[in-house]
Amino acid sequence: MKVLIINQFGPGDASPTARLAKEMVEYFQSLGWQAEIACKLGNYRTRYRGMGRIFVEIWALCLIFFRGFQARGISQIIVFSSPPLVLLVGVVLGKLKNVPVNHWILDAYPDVAEALGVLRSRIIIRILRQMMKWGYRQARINVAVDSSMRIRMQEEYRIESRVISPWPPALSTEDHSFWWQGVSQDHHVWLYSGNLGQAHEWEVLLKVQCILEERGLPISLVFQGGGVGYEQARLEVEHMGLKHVYFHDYLDEEKLVPSLTQSLLSVVTQRKSVKGMLWPSKLALIQCLDREYLWIGPRLLVDDMNRYEKCHQYDPEDVMQIADWIVSRTEHKSIAEVDRSQVKDAIEYARAVGLQSWKEVLTPS
Repeated sequence: MKVLIINQFGPGDASPTARLAKEMVEYFQSLGWQAEIACKLGNYRTRYRGMGRIFVEIWALCLIFFRGFQARGISQIIVFSSPPLVLLVGVVLGKLKNVPVNHWILDAYPDVAEALGVLRSRIIIRILRQMMKWGYRQARINVAVDSSMRIRMQEEYRIESRVISPWPPALSTEDHSFWWQGVSQDHHVWLYSGNLGQAHEWEVLLKVQCILEERGLPISLVFQGGGVGYEQARLEVEHMGLKHVYFHDYLDEEKLVPSLTQSLLSVVTQRKSVKGMLWPSKLALIQCLDREYLWIGPRLLVDDMNRYEKCHQYDPEDVMQIADWIVSRTEHKSIAEVDRSQVKDAIEYARAVGLQSWKEVLTPS
């Protein structure tokens, strides 16, 4: 068995999908298979806009096709979903090489671009939808990231899919001393960690923090990571005159778990408009911590609730209720001690399940 994985970014890049692709290659090789990645060399954290982004993505599609075409002895192809329309490249390569194509829908395109207002032309959206519908139907198997996406794919495109969510990175769970620079040691921290892109809510977080500061409570909001939303949020913090909101860059991997466990709670957000179109990869690690966390966004489905038992869900409009819930965490519960060996076991289990699931996709009984 030789597997070709197609993705915009490859090993060495900071992209979560680059890590997933690299780990899939390593796992397949541990099974005695061969595997390689067809990708474009670049930097996930370099942002392009307008025509610059279109040119970069078209060039990426061309490079990926060329590198995929050069691959020899391929048995199966796995296509991720970046850059947009890369599924079509994978399908063409599959036909040229006469091998099956399996598609991991990490982002549903053009749906998410339409929902976020990036694409506005109804004609272009309709054309892209038809192109992707053709691509989905050419794939041997389509894989969604959660049940919401599985249902959306069935309703919008009439295709069936199975669910495999992204798994967490193999992070150190050692007890490193950690605190955020500039944040008072006397404050409780509620933490947003990771990319803050267009698909994520941030306005509600500032509104909640405003209420907490008006009450004079020793609670700080920390953003750590990056994304287009960070600069917008910084400007709004200045406009609102908030005193206890802090912004930090992405952390080194050995500090990530300590930062999450040192916080009072973590918060994950998603705009309601993109329900079923993506899944915040930061959830994969947070779910391994066995701690309560805050979800602000579309309601999670009942059949996924066994994965979200520590999750407290709120709508973006529930500003006062969210503030009250955070206050209740400080009044009735100190920061829970974390069993780091248990966290390590949970991470390893989640990783094993995800990788094993892909083995089952490629080698059905």
